[in-house]
Amino acid sequence: MTSKLHLSEEDVKHFWKAFCQIDTSKNNFIALDEFQNYYRIHEDRKVFFLKMAYSRTVTNKHREVNFFDYVSHTWDYLTLDLSAFVFQLYDKDGSQSLNRDEYSKIAECVYGIKFGENKILDDQLKRSDADGSGQISYSEFVELTKRNQHINREAFYVQDAMKQHIGGEKFWNKKIEDRKATMGNKTLHQILKS
Repeated sequence: MTSKLHLSEEDVKHFWKAFCQIDTSKNNFIALDEFQNYYRIHEDRKVFFLKMAYSRTVTNKHREVNFFDYVSHTWDYLTLDLSAFVFQLYDKDGSQSLNRDEYSKIAECVYGIKFGENKILDDQLKRSDADGSGQISYSEFVELTKRNQHINREAFYVQDAMKQHIGGEKFWNKKIEDRKATMGNKTLHQILKS
């Protein structure tokens, strides 16, 4: 896995050090509360986003993350374009578009309200659906996030805290460039399967 993600032995040591610091129970797994406490994420909207991102990472029945999943998903989250990551996170059915329920989750996370409770929000969805399909495509989502940068705010906050803790901004900028140059728009699943 580490070679597919272009991670050196030294890079893996950074991840291991971070993993051990977060794993306060010392059971070689990270639980959501350990992650949340380590990064001091307690504001409701950030916690809501974190839970969604965390649930994408969990693979065992105890709802904990092992080291392999921690490395691969952290790498994915910190090297993927933020809008792409947020879009993938909310696109639960993998359809490459957000239906009303999926888009409603974003609104709930960002604004704390659901569609139908706010006419402005409902109008925003209609305006964002440029092709009138009733769904938000990735390109429509990118345009939406350009007009409303706060949509990615919670994701940026969590991502920034993690970058500072594991390697720093310069390290991650290099990894981002490497991913773009060598892997293009492949998903983590596609990269690991290749």
